[in-house]
Amino acid sequence: MDNYTKVMEQKAYEAAIEYYPKEKILEAVNTFHKFSDSLDDFLRNHGYAGDINDITGKTDFIKRSFEKSGIPVPRGIREWYTKGKGISRTTAFQICFAFRLDKVETDDFFRRVMMTKSFDCHAMEEAVYYYCICNGKDYAEADQLLQASPLNQIPDITKSRMVFDGDILFTSSIMKEIDQFKSGEELLTYFKKNVEKFGYNHVTATDGIQNSGEKSETRKKDLPTKKKSEFRDASSRRKKKGVCLKFCGRLWDWTKWK
Repeated sequence: MDNYTKVMEQKAYEAAIEYYPKEKILEAVNTFHKFSDSLDDFLRNHGYAGDINDITGKTDFIKRSFEKSGIPVPRGIREWYTKGKGISRTTAFQICFAFRLDKVETDDFFRRVMMTKSFDCHAMEEAVYYYCICNGKDYAEADQLLQASPLNQIPDITKSRMVFDGDILFTSSIMKEIDQFKSGEELLTYFKKNVEKFGYNHVTATDGIQNSGEKSETRKKDLPTKKKSEFRDASSRRKKKGVCLKFCGRLWDWTKWK
């Protein structure tokens, strides 16, 4: 972590304490639905009939589902329960394949268990998962497609500036394209033709932020002097509040408060 990041995180910490007392934050943390609790609900609805408090029974059930589907069993399943550990998006998709979920069920798994959106097709890996799950393909085929995908050709936008010339791939447009494919070969051809576009993630949000920023600057220039000052004060308050919210969003790693 660089020095700038450390300084900003300390500022976020101090601002959050000022706006939200520690007791209030701990109270909020205790209301969060744990990943393990959400996973229990999922297991009940997908065939687990044992004691829901039996960690060994639940982990064995998950392992069997992976093994039946020919998917490598994730390490540390037991720690999902004993240490409150979460899982990566890749592992989450593997669970969806292991339990043979369809598109709607996968969306529901991510919403209820992972508490986030499902397919982010700007990531080539997840575009493969989208194609396979929508078309009833198993994990073995998804893995084969990933091995054949030009993942190593995706540009690193942290090392070079990407220019799109107005031709941007949005998540919805990627999905519409994939929905038309009849074979994995078509998907791979699509990747190869558009590989540079997969180096830029969350383009919709970034593009919107840039546009709104430009519009904001234009509006500020048109404001009278007094209103410009008011605008700066309001902007400062929003930034400070944003820092607090960012801090609170990191409370999943809340053991530091104990």
